[in-house]
Amino acid sequence: MRVFCAAAALLLGGLPLCASVFETGRNGTIKVDNTAFVQLLHYGENWVPNRQGDGSFNTQFTERDGVRSWSGVWKLRQSPVHPQFRTELRTPDSGTLQLSLSLDSPEGVPTKAAALEIDLPVLNGAGTELLLDNKPVPLPVKFRGGVIAQQKNVRRIELPLASGRLLAEPETPVAVQVLDVRAYKQDKFTLRIALEPQAARLTHAALSLRLTFHPYSISPLPLESAANMGFADETADDRKGGWTDQGPTNDLRALPSGRLTAGPVAFRIADPAANGGKSCIVLGGGGRRYFPKSAEIPAGGRPLRTLFLLHAIAWPPQGEEEIGTIRALHSDGSETAVPVIARRDVDNWWAPSPAKNAVIGYSGYSAESPVGLYLAGFPLPGKPVEKIRFESNGKSVWMIAAVSASPDTVRLPAPAGFTLYRNADWKPFRTEREIEPGSALDFSFLLDAPAGKYGAVRTTPDGHFEFERRPGQPVRFYGANLVLTANFMAHDAADLLAERFARIGYNAVRLHHFDRDLMNRKAPDSLTMDPKAQEQFDYLIHAMKRRGIYFTLDLFTHRYPAAGEYREIPDMELGDYKLGCIFSPEAMANLKEFTRRLLTRRNPHTGLTLAEDPALAGLSLVNENSFMFLYRKGAPKIQKLAEAQFAAWTKARSLAVTPQNRETLFHRFLIDAYRRSCNELTAFVRGLGVRAPLTDQNYIAAPEMTLQRRDYDYVDNHLYWDHPQFLGPAWSLPAKFNNCSVLNVRLLVPKAIAPSRVFGKPFTVTEFDFCYPNSFRSEGAPIFGAYAAMQDWDAVYRFAYSHNAKYMLTGDTTITTFDTVNDPVRLLGERLGIAFFTRRDVAPSQVSYPVAVPENPWDYPWRGEYPQAACELMFFGKVGSVGYGNGGFNPALPADSRLVYSLDRELNSRDTALPVFNAPNFSRLVEGMQERRLLSPGQADLKRQRFQSSTGELTADFSRKTFTAVTSRSEALVVPEGETVKGTFLSAECRKNFATVGVIALDGKPLARSGRLLLLHLADVKAETIAFTAPDCKVMTSGGDGQLLARRAIAGIRLNATGSGWKLYRLALTGKRLGTVEFQQDENGIAFTADTFHNSDVVFAYELVR
Repeated sequence: MRVFCAAAALLLGGLPLCASVFETGRNGTIKVDNTAFVQLLHYGENWVPNRQGDGSFNTQFTERDGVRSWSGVWKLRQSPVHPQFRTELRTPDSGTLQLSLSLDSPEGVPTKAAALEIDLPVLNGAGTELLLDNKPVPLPVKFRGGVIAQQKNVRRIELPLASGRLLAEPETPVAVQVLDVRAYKQDKFTLRIALEPQAARLTHAALSLRLTFHPYSISPLPLESAANMGFADETADDRKGGWTDQGPTNDLRALPSGRLTAGPVAFRIADPAANGGKSCIVLGGGGRRYFPKSAEIPAGGRPLRTLFLLHAIAWPPQGEEEIGTIRALHSDGSETAVPVIARRDVDNWWAPSPAKNAVIGYSGYSAESPVGLYLAGFPLPGKPVEKIRFESNGKSVWMIAAVSASPDTVRLPAPAGFTLYRNADWKPFRTEREIEPGSALDFSFLLDAPAGKYGAVRTTPDGHFEFERRPGQPVRFYGANLVLTANFMAHDAADLLAERFARIGYNAVRLHHFDRDLMNRKAPDSLTMDPKAQEQFDYLIHAMKRRGIYFTLDLFTHRYPAAGEYREIPDMELGDYKLGCIFSPEAMANLKEFTRRLLTRRNPHTGLTLAEDPALAGLSLVNENSFMFLYRKGAPKIQKLAEAQFAAWTKARSLAVTPQNRETLFHRFLIDAYRRSCNELTAFVRGLGVRAPLTDQNYIAAPEMTLQRRDYDYVDNHLYWDHPQFLGPAWSLPAKFNNCSVLNVRLLVPKAIAPSRVFGKPFTVTEFDFCYPNSFRSEGAPIFGAYAAMQDWDAVYRFAYSHNAKYMLTGDTTITTFDTVNDPVRLLGERLGIAFFTRRDVAPSQVSYPVAVPENPWDYPWRGEYPQAACELMFFGKVGSVGYGNGGFNPALPADSRLVYSLDRELNSRDTALPVFNAPNFSRLVEGMQERRLLSPGQADLKRQRFQSSTGELTADFSRKTFTAVTSRSEALVVPEGETVKGTFLSAECRKNFATVGVIALDGKPLARSGRLLLLHLADVKAETIAFTAPDCKVMTSGGDGQLLARRAIAGIRLNATGSGWKLYRLALTGKRLGTVEFQQDENGIAFTADTFHNSDVVFAYELVR
């Protein structure tokens, strides 16, 4: 620390020197500019290292006449001789340190090398250069070898630090070695200055040098005169207000005005309140061409060598393309033009990640996404500059929040990468897949085997699932996806997997992408199945059924067309098939024939066809075939067919197509074409005897899809938190992640799809995930499961358990973005989600908020998502959509509706007795609801950004980034480091690293009366050697080597468990009791410290019993 008690400092011998530039530690080590670490190094026989900071000293500290000295015996490891050492420090002025070192031993110490070592973190040094006698030595971004440079007789050394440069000048010439030690799992560069003389048996060696720190001279430039926008935008697309004119949920209002420091650069953020509401420069391009194309600010006529921008772009180009130019207008009339390149100097303000010349200078959150600004440095020739002009070339919107400049040449460090290795905070462990029967982690008691025992699944008039022979009792499904080869395995492996699913608590499985590996790829068509794959697929269904696990699937996901199979589209590819089934009779015929073969072939193990099987919980026609979205993405091979059919459609209706009405007519045509194909396939499937509920279009939360989805038996959708964004080819690294809690973006998942439920229809989510390597993903199952239960949804499926049979059935412990099979964090969290959802611990809300969608969507611009306000009604109660037209609602409004949120500009209070709202801003909506007393007191606190469900069980606090789910039989807390979160029975104080904490009564009793409790304390797990572009873990460049590392997390836990006879056990990942844990008990309950590192064990789960 930089400021501490002087008495304590004297005892430790550690004192701040020269204000905040030099800091000394124990034994005389030095830290400079909070960047470089300086210490003595000795290599003994066999190259055994000893460092000054290791603590192997018997040290005496003195201070006299401005000289600070440390002296004593250095207890070298594996050395029979221990030398005397002495370190002296003098501070002749505020930026200078005179350092003298010596080692002495009359006996002679066996020595390979003795040196002063200066460590520079890769994060601060990569891409810059140091100077040896003014000769540049580049510090590489990527590791190229251990020795970067070696030089003798060096008199002058200059190193780049965080906010300046460090000059080291030895009294006599020295030998210097510059090393890159990343090969030894250390993210640093090391400069070694040899003590002299060097000898195999060292009797005396010394070094004296002067260290001088030269801070960069950097000062802000005013941009108020050129500012044309503020940071906050209240109304989207009105060409006023602020930032990118995208409305209050998508602006930069979180950026505070005043001083902002990014790396070595101090910026000044203009105050919009003092500048007519204007605080930044926004130049036009991309989706906002009405902004100005250039802006100019004064530079003061000073010589400048480096210009710094705090900036970002919106609507970025796909690759490294120029988006604008910086022009320095010099006092002599000349100018210097510097191009600004996307993905090199700047990038998207949404989910920012570093680029070659762009480090993250500011990061925050809008209501929709993590956001940020980039710090970039641009070289100038050193001539006086009168003005700086910024010019956009129109490819992107270019937003400039602040500008600073320096007369010095300042090179910012390049993103050098970060690789995770085991250390004090990350411990290697072995994951386990099999759960001990009857253990606290065995949730198979929730299943009712065999699946199908109560007859077929059917839908109810109030919009839920039930079994035909158990009417009046709704059923929910909670499961996981098996993908690709994970659907095919030997019989004993299938039995093992079914048992594994049951013990997790899954009562359903989605068999996904099975159609790729079910087929004989050597056949001349795409319809011939592989007999071995058929038999394994059949047995998997049998094994799952027998264990009480229902299944769902799609009729098309990943079945490749055979070459030349389609005359209408000869070069049909996998990505063309979904739209092809709408416009190509050949493709529809192919899908029907595959469907017939799949659904009517008798399973030899169950004795039933899939069409007959009551364990089929639901059937999706075509996976993710949201036709409007697919067509808008681009479908060149389908477009010719579609245009021909459009011409026939308009002719049959005697419609004249004009440039003015073409878009509207084509929109109507697409809807008609889809409905025709969907109805045709639905009738065909029903003709095969399928009784299971049917659905389609299970992707995208677009409001207008309500008008098709209400015709299905149930509505299905997909949603992910932190789905990878691929920066190169799809499904390959590097990939970008947000790596933050979903609470930072106001529960974007699950709120984004909440309104896509259609009231009166069951709602399922057959794909959800909080993806790896997000460090906060332990929150996923409890948050998603709790809100799904409060919304009274009907099925949720994690995507995915595994994509590969190898990961499930061998010793390969690879952990991947979507697969949970080797990720204990997500698998353990499923217990909380299952308790909340399947066991129905979280009560459904008794309040509904219908969203009215216009029946004539072609008269409105296509909306790919719902307004934020409509989504965030989910915090309070059930949200879903209904159609509105001609003064009526279809389906009817739920009986427990409190209001109508309208997307139809014609809807008003004359059409319903309920209050009608349409504010896109959630705060305005809440204020309106509070004025009409539509919320209970305490349900919404806009100042604290704290919102509670109508049931009182779920609370999201966005200011503290906490979440609580409090029920009588289970509780879950999302607890950031430094926070204390309290439920009714459970409370947690997070002392080290983010965690999700939860408790479940395993005997089904209320927590306060339960005699057996499962307690979870979930932190992070990552693969060793996983690599990112920076320590923020936002851009992954390598998945690691498969060895799993658990992160240390510590929390103080209190349980309101009273009475005597309690025992607390720590659990293995199998559920086996590893041993007891000490706790304290008083009249209010039990308290203990949960530490994921317990001696040699990694512990995420505990069992409390009496």
